[in-house]
Amino acid sequence: MLDESTMPQDNPFETIFRNHNAVMLLIDPESGRIVDANISAITFYGYSLELFKSMTIADLTALPQEKLVKGWLHALLQERNFIFPHRLASGNVRTVELNMSPIQWGGARVLFSIVNDITVRQKTEEALRESEERYHSLFDRMMDGIYRSTHEGKFVDVNPAMVAMFGYSSKEEMLKIDIKKELYFSPEERGSHILDTGMEEIEVYRMRRKDGSEIWVEDHGYYVHDDQGNILFHEGMLRDVTERVRAEAAFRENDTLLRETQRIGGIGSYVLDFLTGFWKSSDTLDRILGIDDSYERSIQGWVNLVHPGHREWMVQYFTQDVIVGKNRFDREYKIIRQNDGAERWVHGMGELEVNAGGDLLNMKGTIQDVTSRKQMEDDLRQSLVELEALYKISSSLRSAQTLEEAMPALLDQTLAAMATDTGTILLYDPKTNELRDTNPRGWFDDLKDIRINIGEGVAGNVFSTGQMHVSEEFIKDPLVRPDSLARIPAGWGGACLPIRSSDEVVGVLFIAVQLPSRITPEQIKLLHSLTEIAGSIIERTRLFEETARRAKEFESLYQTSKALSEQTELKPLLNLIVITAKKMLDSASSGMYLFDPVKSELELIMDTEPFIPTGSHLMIGEGAAGLVAQTRQPLRIDDYSTWEGRSPQYEGVPLRAVLEVPMMYGGELIGVLAVDEIGDSDRTYTEADERLLSLFASQAAGAVHSARLREEAIKRLRNLQTLHEVDKAIASSLDLRITLNILLSRIVDQLGVDAASVLLMHPYEQTLQYAASCGFLTSLIQAAEVRLNDGFAGRSIMERRIVQTTDPAELIGNQPFAYLWSEEGFCHYICIPLIVKGEAKGVLELYHRTPYTPSAEWLEFVETLAGQAAISIDNSQLFENIQRVNMELAVAYEATIEGLSRALDMRYSEIEGQTLRVANLALLVAKELGIRDQRLQRIRHGALLHDIGKMGISDRILLKKGRLTEKEWEEMRKHPTFAYQLLNPIQYLRQALDIPYCHHEKWDGTGYPRALKGNQIPITARVFAIADVWDALTSPRPYRKAWTKKKALVYIKAQSGKHFDPQVVDAFLRVIETFED
Repeated sequence: MLDESTMPQDNPFETIFRNHNAVMLLIDPESGRIVDANISAITFYGYSLELFKSMTIADLTALPQEKLVKGWLHALLQERNFIFPHRLASGNVRTVELNMSPIQWGGARVLFSIVNDITVRQKTEEALRESEERYHSLFDRMMDGIYRSTHEGKFVDVNPAMVAMFGYSSKEEMLKIDIKKELYFSPEERGSHILDTGMEEIEVYRMRRKDGSEIWVEDHGYYVHDDQGNILFHEGMLRDVTERVRAEAAFRENDTLLRETQRIGGIGSYVLDFLTGFWKSSDTLDRILGIDDSYERSIQGWVNLVHPGHREWMVQYFTQDVIVGKNRFDREYKIIRQNDGAERWVHGMGELEVNAGGDLLNMKGTIQDVTSRKQMEDDLRQSLVELEALYKISSSLRSAQTLEEAMPALLDQTLAAMATDTGTILLYDPKTNELRDTNPRGWFDDLKDIRINIGEGVAGNVFSTGQMHVSEEFIKDPLVRPDSLARIPAGWGGACLPIRSSDEVVGVLFIAVQLPSRITPEQIKLLHSLTEIAGSIIERTRLFEETARRAKEFESLYQTSKALSEQTELKPLLNLIVITAKKMLDSASSGMYLFDPVKSELELIMDTEPFIPTGSHLMIGEGAAGLVAQTRQPLRIDDYSTWEGRSPQYEGVPLRAVLEVPMMYGGELIGVLAVDEIGDSDRTYTEADERLLSLFASQAAGAVHSARLREEAIKRLRNLQTLHEVDKAIASSLDLRITLNILLSRIVDQLGVDAASVLLMHPYEQTLQYAASCGFLTSLIQAAEVRLNDGFAGRSIMERRIVQTTDPAELIGNQPFAYLWSEEGFCHYICIPLIVKGEAKGVLELYHRTPYTPSAEWLEFVETLAGQAAISIDNSQLFENIQRVNMELAVAYEATIEGLSRALDMRYSEIEGQTLRVANLALLVAKELGIRDQRLQRIRHGALLHDIGKMGISDRILLKKGRLTEKEWEEMRKHPTFAYQLLNPIQYLRQALDIPYCHHEKWDGTGYPRALKGNQIPITARVFAIADVWDALTSPRPYRKAWTKKKALVYIKAQSGKHFDPQVVDAFLRVIETFED
């Protein structure tokens, strides 16, 4: 333990300790007790010396005890810096840096501690790191390496060039390295290169890349301090000068090569002899310094060349750091050249040579002219200033979307950057051909009511010439207009610069500064940048306004497109288009022409103001609409009344401005859409109006095209429906009169004719005679009879073509037709020949009571209907022929069958009349069972021919008087089979086979020839069987008498379910009660 008695007396160190400005403490390393404190420590901490001596270091620091003890141990072993949080007597905690070293004090070992308050420095370092980020973009673009590092040897920031220079893969990797260990070949090298001299230091030294290779750098470094002078960090710029250093080394080896290299690189060399005080220089150095052989090359001579502003500083550096400190010479400073007085920046370097006794012998070195580089650095600093100003301006303008918002903000930021409050921005107004103020500032507000024409005054001249104008003082400037001088205060100058947008001058920027201030060249550069921003803003806001206007147009077009798409009828659609065009362009009137490609002309189809009648026609090339249709291009006319190409139809119409655009769809001209101004209107249509109407016209053209297609589709559908109905009428009825009446009613409805008639051909009489009509007011048409060599109908048949007339004079030779024409009030007639399979069947006549010009499509449909009518007539006539032939055949068949039946009866007299009796009875029973239509005819035919198979049986058996033998019965039972073989080949009688083939079958299956049972037996055979048995029982035979009706009924009932179908028996019994032979 130490006490005051052990302290040394009259020790020079104690004097320094007591009175030094630095905060110092002596600490017992074993107990941590504070042995002593100097005056600065008492002042800083606020404790008295007595109180200090009663405290330990743990009472000051907020660190845990174990960390404090660890720090002491390190301090005992080696010199070490530590950062601790220390608590003052006031209770405040300050961050301090302790430089602790073990020393011998009064025979004992103590820790000598120097305390530095770094609280502010830490906070400032953090603030500066944030500030650095704003300039990081420029930081990244530098070709040289830029760094910022802590005093402890850690990078805070490096730019990409720095990372590449040292061969690291990324900035993050480089920020992690220990500068002393990894960028220097020995840690001690770093300490000699980062001396805090209070100003920028420029040194060249070697460093190590990541791969271990050597790199020589030129370090332009300096310390950044806080407000109390404490070091925050070290920053600077590193330039790779490896090649230069290697070249210098090579130059030392070869003096000739050195001089040549100096000449090429602009590096002069010298040798200073300290014994004589004189120096020798190379030719290159003489050129750099502007001296010749007569100049005194002494130390004072060198001092005289140094710029007065740097002279004192350089003399102190040379005497203290170089001569006394024996350090190498390495400084950048300004000189004034001897020969021309020019100011130049040079970089001087020198190596000292000393003898064994440490005396200076000489200094050899180089001086390089670095004026260009310094200028570049100055330019870079100015660029940083400009970038900061531009950044602030850009930030303030980022949200501005209109000129009214942007221009005042731009002007205010510009004035702030120029350190003035007076200026204005004037923009060109094309309507008045003048420049107008936008929120003037300062005394420019007094000039805002003065009209500035292009070419007048400072602003007008700058606008018209596109050249900047700088005025030393406005009231003395000849360009200033006299009417403005009284409002401009004395002692003001400034500059006026053009503002360009897309290479077009759109305004001027006017800045005024109060003398003696002047606008510097650097500020002029900044103003040029600001005018570029202004131009960009104007372009951007115009684009924004244009975009907003376009968006409004597109919204309008969307709404109109929706409205157009909802309207499918053509006429309402056309009306909607012209009304919408008028409203969209806010015009006095609007009209539309539709193009007829067949006639190659335009028809005025719709107009909001009917200056000429709707339906008027314009030829292609005639008037504005005709010219638009011809060129397929929009047309704008400011005054139609003076336009040389106007149509005679519009003479006297008070049209003024006219805008007409083509309506195109798929490359096809649909029509022309027009909007107009009338009367005294002075409005003219703009390019934007033309674009909007053109877009709408494209929409309208598509809508018209679709509506036309829809109408065409509906018309074709109606035509198809008409054809279908006519086809149905033809198919559903073979009555020609009914079919023709349906056909004519459809023609009148579908084709829009007033009346129609059909005259049929009578070939043997060579005449056309009335067959049907529709729509006539009188009955005159029903008496129509036209000879083939007379009248329009006869001509149509003979020439086989459509004939039409509208001229009553052509009817003079045909009095009946002329009378019909007059009585009915017709004015148009068409006759179409009805021809099928090359044969003329008649004519179709169509009548109109109003003027009508049929289209090709209309005539084509009429011909189709005429073809249908011809087919209908042909089918009806063919059917009549077939009916007649069928009737004749049926009569012939019936006669044949009845003839065969009578022949059988005549041959076998014992059964004469049986066939007709049985047939009639069978028909009655069949009807009772509900059998109808053709099956009754089959029963009759089958009944008449039921025994036709007996023609195959021998007469010996058939005509035998007595009973037949079993063998004879066996032969007799074959007659149904013979009947089948005889009738089956005859198609007409094939359906009547059931009775001849099956009338001997029995319900219980005991019949012949096939032993059919139950429903296997055809119903017609079952019906006939009971009628045949009844007739056989009640008719006499050679071998027995006829049975009585009663006896026969008993037998019939007994055979129900055996021989006969029970249901047939029931029906027979109902019939037989009223049956008479």
